[in-house]
Amino acid sequence: MRSRLTYLYLFLILLLISVLNSCDKIIGDDTPPEYTNGKGEIGEIGGIISVDDPSSTVNGIFIEIPENALSSSIIFQVSAADENIVLPFDSTAVVYKMEPEGTVFNVPVNIEFPIPDGVSGDNFQAWNVVPESQEVRQIPAEYDEAKNVLIATTTHFSYFAISNHY
Repeated sequence: MRSRLTYLYLFLILLLISVLNSCDKIIGDDTPPEYTNGKGEIGEIGGIISVDDPSSTVNGIFIEIPENALSSSIIFQVSAADENIVLPFDSTAVVYKMEPEGTVFNVPVNIEFPIPDGVSGDNFQAWNVVPESQEVRQIPAEYDEAKNVLIATTTHFSYFAISNHY
């Protein structure tokens, strides 16, 4: 009789542990993910997508998607745009392709664009590039001298560039 009771208690303890473990999986981790390869899945808790690869054309880009900017999880990617997509007044500017193009955020997203080494970022502006028409629209941005980046805000993903020739 005691052995049956012991087995029953053991079973109940194992069952309780199993339930607690599954609750942890349902609740999830509240730490926003950080991806440094330019691609990753971001959801309601927000996260960071950056590129930390000196051989990449888009090295140094840093995108911070805040909490509640999204209603569901989406896989994002940042890369250099095709060569035929250029900033009309600065053909040397890197045009960043942010995908999925057309994603709309509930709150503004910050994008930190690296300023080229040896160049002052004081005169740089951020631009949204419309590939179909090559139309460009200036977007709000501020230069952060300490980080040597131009920080722009946007509520959608598309093509973006920075330039000090305008």
